[in-house]
Amino acid sequence: MMCMIMEDCKIQLLLSIMSKLPSQSLLYVGDYINNAFNDGCILDIKRYLSDIGVYKNQYDYCFKLSSDCIFYLEQELIKDDSLIDYFCHYAILHDNRILLKVYDGHIFSIDKSLNISCDLLDECENVGLTIYEEEFNVNVI
Repeated sequence: MMCMIMEDCKIQLLLSIMSKLPSQSLLYVGDYINNAFNDGCILDIKRYLSDIGVYKNQYDYCFKLSSDCIFYLEQELIKDDSLIDYFCHYAILHDNRILLKVYDGHIFSIDKSLNISCDLLDECENVGLTIYEEEFNVNVI
């Protein structure tokens, strides 16, 4: 695998994860996403807003990761890799089961069931991302 910069690794990791998600997964995002909206970026993601429910104390927005939403995010991130910086604290859940948790934009806890390639994980660690593969047994953030 070719050497990537940190933003590229973050994007490739998120795209890889999104390609493996079960339908009806949800993306919970912290308040950094407000900066994107204020900057006029990724505004169309608001079409996929969902009820945040019990996670309102941890996150500010919840988006339904439909195939259209995933396609939209992929296209936007490929067009402008700096958009990944707006995703600082976020999580992806399916049926209240954690599949991904991200802290400070560089600490990733990924459910092992997603089977992310070892090469991609190694490359991400080589650029300074901290990656934990876990078996999430609890359904809370």
